[in-house]
Amino acid sequence: IATPDAFEIDTAVTTASARLRASPNGNVVSVLPTEATLALISREQRDGWLQVIDIESGEHGWVHESVLRLQFVSTPPRAEIFTAQPTETNSPPEVRVRNKSNRTIWLMVGDETHAISAGGDLRVELAAGPYRYIAWAPGVIPAMGSQQFQKANAYTWEFWIETRYGLGRRKRR
Repeated sequence: IATPDAFEIDTAVTTASARLRASPNGNVVSVLPTEATLALISREQRDGWLQVIDIESGEHGWVHESVLRLQFVSTPPRAEIFTAQPTETNSPPEVRVRNKSNRTIWLMVGDETHAISAGGDLRVELAAGPYRYIAWAPGVIPAMGSQQFQKANAYTWEFWIETRYGLGRRKRR
């Protein structure tokens, strides 16, 4: 996902075959091979479990820290990348996201996750305040950060997928 600091994210690599679960005690979503590269949604653990996204498949869920080698960036990204336009009313913030790629992109804002189809748009009305966001697609390094949404503003963000060389892909087994 193209953003100013798209490659400055916390990651983890599986040190053994790992079960990706829907929640720490939930159903298994998939089984990840050794050396799968994962993006950390948060550094916060829940009883030893971390919320992650498998970069290759785009599946998200929870993996136990015992099978992960963590790789933290020095400072998690904090860039505000939504463009704000004042509105004439004192209405709650409205967010419009345009997917300019040829794949479905997933966007998590706060606790809500949305799928945006290729070439599609998403409009979301939020309560004013700070939100963490993460956007991802299969085979793409996620973009994440935080944004302060204020009343009487409409926010836009256009996503596209940018190809970079030198980023190895996991071998299929």
